[in-house]
Amino acid sequence: MKELTSSSDFLLNTGISENTIKAYLHDVERYSEWYLHEYELPCTDLSRERLLAYLEYLEGSKALSPKTINRIISSLIKYNKYLVASGVQTSVVLNRNDYHKCQPTHASLTNITENEIIQLLLDMKKSGNLRNYALAVLMANTGMRISEALNMKMADLNLNEGNCVIRSNK
Repeated sequence: MKELTSSSDFLLNTGISENTIKAYLHDVERYSEWYLHEYELPCTDLSRERLLAYLEYLEGSKALSPKTINRIISSLIKYNKYLVASGVQTSVVLNRNDYHKCQPTHASLTNITENEIIQLLLDMKKSGNLRNYALAVLMANTGMRISEALNMKMADLNLNEGNCVIRSNK
């Protein structure tokens, strides 16, 4: 795509770092190569249908993570905006709604041993921060969420019976 080199100046004016621009241009070059291979024509503009076909190709054959695909989508969106700003194209064909949902990985309690919990609690107790130690003991023994533990009031505790009321918005 002949507009590719002049798009780096456009991207620089948007406040994006040079390394990010290099990654974006690389992504657009990969799209252009795929387009030429797939349609046996040079890519002159961006169409939604063909961009979605490219994303489907990436998801299926490249086995890329959603985070990587989102970076590629971001690259193509920025390039599409450049094409519109420079008059090569009339509309933006990709947007934020095309991003993939990325589930953050969290520590699973099933991966934490009882000895690790005990060691953590001992380290917290040694640190002298009794508030945090009490919260950690409460959560470790009840399975409470941090937000539930932080919202506890003294009236929610029944120390004689050894139970408590958990108030939650979830």
